[in-house]
Amino acid sequence: MPNDSNHLRKDPMFKLAVGRSPLNAETHLASAPTFTLLGKGLSRRDIYDLAYAFAEHFLSSYKKPPKLAVIDLDHTASLTHGAQQYSLFNTKYGNTCYLPLMIFEGLSGKLITAILRPGKTPSGRKHGRSSPLFANTYSLRPIK
Repeated sequence: MPNDSNHLRKDPMFKLAVGRSPLNAETHLASAPTFTLLGKGLSRRDIYDLAYAFAEHFLSSYKKPPKLAVIDLDHTASLTHGAQQYSLFNTKYGNTCYLPLMIFEGLSGKLITAILRPGKTPSGRKHGRSSPLFANTYSLRPIK
């Protein structure tokens, strides 16, 4: 990740996307140490609030509620390098990784939210309680 972020911080298209001058060396984006500081400064509540904000954004993307929503839960391996906390070896992927849970609306393919999880294969027992899914599709009440 540090090498990627240090390279991508200079990418003209990323700079242009956030309103910075694409060719000016003084307008580079955040570097790896900045991302590290950001990550270390987040509490569990902050992370939950971020996931919740993604879900709210998803709901606001509709002018009127659809008649049917299909919730699609998928995990995907996010390979890691080094000794990152909760980065675990996963035999299915043959590497150390995180295994984030990606939550999509299945018919539109829209991302609802994503939840970062350790790299171990989940047992399936915690999905209902640990994710900020909502009981009623249009009233964002977290499951407790």
